[in-house]
Amino acid sequence: MTQSIRRIWQGTFSANSFILLSGVISGVLVARLLEPEGRGLLAAILFWPHFVAGTASFGLNEAITIKTAQYSGEKMRSTAFWLSISLPAIVGLVLYPFIPSLIGSERAAFHSFTQYYFLLFVPVTFIAMNLLAVDHGEMNFNRYNILRILQAVIYPLALAGLWFFDKVTVEYAAFAVIGGTIITTSIRIILANSALLH
Repeated sequence: MTQSIRRIWQGTFSANSFILLSGVISGVLVARLLEPEGRGLLAAILFWPHFVAGTASFGLNEAITIKTAQYSGEKMRSTAFWLSISLPAIVGLVLYPFIPSLIGSERAAFHSFTQYYFLLFVPVTFIAMNLLAVDHGEMNFNRYNILRILQAVIYPLALAGLWFFDKVTVEYAAFAVIGGTIITTSIRIILANSALLH
């Protein structure tokens, strides 16, 4: 058991270190490819979707982790999935009209893009976050850490791909941010399979 716990700690520490390294590489690439003006615009587009996804859950993912450890994982997968759809729908309807004023009139050309990005990012992030919380509660740390690493590493790889093909724009960079989350969410939904319908 001690060895198992040691491996869990080592795996999680390694995953966190890898995620941190991916974040540093992504930051350097964004600064290099978009330059200060583009980097500032990207930050403005990303801020509110990320802020809402992080705060509007009200600790739901932590609660799912705890409840999954107490009850059936199958029930919690279904509950986590449907909460991850319904809660962002409410949040999206309430905040969608305010996104243009939140990012500022000087970025009027990106108001519509930011609104659509917001509507995509929040539910996808909720689903990924809450289904990963189920893995955490089931103590399936291998899958939990692998999916977290995958989510983090896709962003710098996507940026490098945009650089290679000379397709770097603020919009494409924003999609590179969400790309890892979409892939992680898709994998997690496939792995959950019919349990989501219970």
